[in-house]
Amino acid sequence: MTLKQNLKTRIENSAIPLELVQQIRAEAHLSMVRLRSRVSPRLRRRAAELTAFRDVKLNFGCGRRILPGWLNVDGWWCEGIDYVCDLRQPLPLSDGSCRYIFTEHVFEHIDRQFRGSVIREWFRLLAPNGVLRIVGPGCAQFADAYSRRDLEWFRRSIPGTKNLAEGLNDIFKNHFHRFVDDFESLSLEL
Repeated sequence: MTLKQNLKTRIENSAIPLELVQQIRAEAHLSMVRLRSRVSPRLRRRAAELTAFRDVKLNFGCGRRILPGWLNVDGWWCEGIDYVCDLRQPLPLSDGSCRYIFTEHVFEHIDRQFRGSVIREWFRLLAPNGVLRIVGPGCAQFADAYSRRDLEWFRRSIPGTKNLAEGLNDIFKNHFHRFVDDFESLSLEL
């Protein structure tokens, strides 16, 4: 058994909630990302280069979905990512430098205490007449399917769903979701 497997087994069998362990791991990782961005000469040069970018198409929180011709940023590095940062912090881009900002299944992972600053950052980055596109799970669709008792809808959305309560709770409790919006809640924040 590897060290990683041994640690995972110990955590799963401990009294510590797995969600707490995952949250601590993510915060420790993002702390290191912030630290590296301040002390690494290479990363400092990259941040300086980004301030000169104009007419940017920003893929915010891209994960493994890399869009060619876009500036792909995320909190975790993988092949094709242009810049790794804590997405809750300001980006090293100039005011009005983004023509498009696209974020898919990211905003629901940001704690409510940081959402306002992330939105302000998007609007700082957007050029006049720029486009912000936010894609995420819809609270209303899940609530509607639950109230209709539509188990098949949940099974199409979340394969393996066994019952309605599991389907409804999945969207709110799993996947590190912090807040799942509906149109009204997101509109009020924007």
